[in-house]
Amino acid sequence: MKKKEMDQANVPSDIKVMVVGNAGVGKSCIVKRFLKKPLDAEYRPTKQDVYSKLVEVDGQSYQVEIFDTAGFYSVAAYRDSLYKCSDGFVLTFSISDEESFNNLNFLQNRIRINRPDASLILVGNKKDLRESREITEQEGADLAAKYRCPYYESSALFDDNISPIFQSLVREVAKQRKQDLLLSSAKNRKDKSCKLM
Repeated sequence: MKKKEMDQANVPSDIKVMVVGNAGVGKSCIVKRFLKKPLDAEYRPTKQDVYSKLVEVDGQSYQVEIFDTAGFYSVAAYRDSLYKCSDGFVLTFSISDEESFNNLNFLQNRIRINRPDASLILVGNKKDLRESREITEQEGADLAAKYRCPYYESSALFDDNISPIFQSLVREVAKQRKQDLLLSSAKNRKDKSCKLM
């Protein structure tokens, strides 16, 4: 078996993704656009929805489970337990809502406490609202650099730049899993070679 085939065979193909951010930033709209579902005519706060979609990235298929979360968690233990079981996160803010941007540090911190190795994507949604922009593209890019993750600006309303968000996150999760497998394999080889007879 070729190395690429071995890598793909050893990497689990189920990926759990959480879309997090303040209420009203467009998390549900981003998820629905990605799933090719119609958007709601009016805003309805989400309690929590779970969706599943088969996604192909770099020639490999992944079953992606997407948790569309509420904008505010009243029970911290519940929120943290969800974070622990997720492989990747779409940290979402609205470019027209400075408070949603400022709250990202809290969310990113909670994620890192519960899943230090999780993959992140930072998304500035509602880029169609240029006239009411409060966060510049550079500010978003700077925060993504601080978090060491990719940054996308999107418009769920116009289905602009939605699929690349999830494609990129799946790619990041797969890359992290491959690195983890290589480290684990190297550690196992080292442990076996160090045994005394």
